[in-house]
Amino acid sequence: KMNGSANSATHEARKNAFDAVVSLGLPTRKHEEYKYTPISAELEKAFTGFSEDESQANKIDGNELPSVHGSVIVFANGKYESILSEIKEEQGVEIKIITSQKELSGDSNNDLEDSYSKLNLALAATGVEIKVDKSVAAQTPIHIIHVANSENGRVISTLRHTVEVAENAQATVCEYFVGKGDKASFTNSVVE
Repeated sequence: KMNGSANSATHEARKNAFDAVVSLGLPTRKHEEYKYTPISAELEKAFTGFSEDESQANKIDGNELPSVHGSVIVFANGKYESILSEIKEEQGVEIKIITSQKELSGDSNNDLEDSYSKLNLALAATGVEIKVDKSVAAQTPIHIIHVANSENGRVISTLRHTVEVAENAQATVCEYFVGKGDKASFTNSVVE
């Protein structure tokens, strides 16, 4: 599903990225970077994405998540879960949850080499934008946790995150991936 602003530069970049993936295909074992990671065949099978109305929060026990301190941002099956998340307010640090393709910024120049990055650019619908102001040292780490709950079927999640750290600024951003269920899942997360 691509955003409805068919005349926007972002929509055009997404469309071009999708067309490139369709044309070139996903990497296989013949590509050196993926020689030992044969996932293309798995991705040809049917997956489901998230339903905007379906929260996974009641299906995830907090004990299944990493025990961390600082800001915790949880996405389950690609959907932001506010109940499982806790964003700490800190002067000079802005954390914005993105809930639609229209809000996503990111690299739309389409010079991406990797097919998975192109696929992400084409399909990402959610993510987080983190901005740290000039000369600010974030006091607490920021944790992005992706939960793939495949108890009810194969799940694909595509998220795009942007981190902007200004001159002389510092931040610690950690990304975690947690699987739940016995079906296959694929999380395609890009951090710019």
